[in-house]
Amino acid sequence: MFADVLMQEGFKINKIDKCVANKTVDGKQLTIGWYVDDNIVGGQTKAVTNLIDKINKRFPGLTIQRGKKLEFLGIDFHFRGDGKVDVGMVPYIKQMIKDLEEELGMVLNRKYRTLHAKWLFKVNKKSPKLNRAKADIFLKYIMKVVWAMKRSRPDVEFTNTFLMTRVHKPNREN
Repeated sequence: MFADVLMQEGFKINKIDKCVANKTVDGKQLTIGWYVDDNIVGGQTKAVTNLIDKINKRFPGLTIQRGKKLEFLGIDFHFRGDGKVDVGMVPYIKQMIKDLEEELGMVLNRKYRTLHAKWLFKVNKKSPKLNRAKADIFLKYIMKVVWAMKRSRPDVEFTNTFLMTRVHKPNREN
C-alpha cells in the first residue's frame, strides 16, 4: 500500500532494494527508504517537506526528525557540511550490551585488545552446551551484531561470522 502511494506520486521503486524509491523533482533526486513504518527521506528541503506533508495526509501521526543528526533504525547519521555523512551505531551497541547484561543477569566487563583473539576461534568440545534459553539469547545477539556490522561496523565481521557458525551448537565458551 505504501509503495502504491509513492508510485501514484511519481516515484519509481528501486530494482535492487524494493524499500527504496526515487523521483526527480526540479532536476534533483528525491529518495525515500522505509522499513515497516519507519521512513528516511533525502533530497532538497522543499521537496522533502512536500513529500512529508503528502505522506502525513495519507498516514497521519508521523513522528518527524529533521536536521544534521538523525537516528534511523538504530543507525546514527551525521550529515556534514562538506556533502559527506558519518554513519555510526554507538547508542545501539551500548543498548544491546545493556540488554544482554539484563537478560544474562551479569555485568560484561571483559576488555579485549583485539576483536579477533586466537582463542575465540578454538572450539572446546568439552565446554558444556548452552541450554535452549541461553542458546536463543546467543542467537538473538549474534543477529543484532550482524545488523550493526552490515551497517557501520565491518571490523567485527570476521569474528561474528565465526560465531554465526556456532548458533546451532553454542557452548559456554562462545
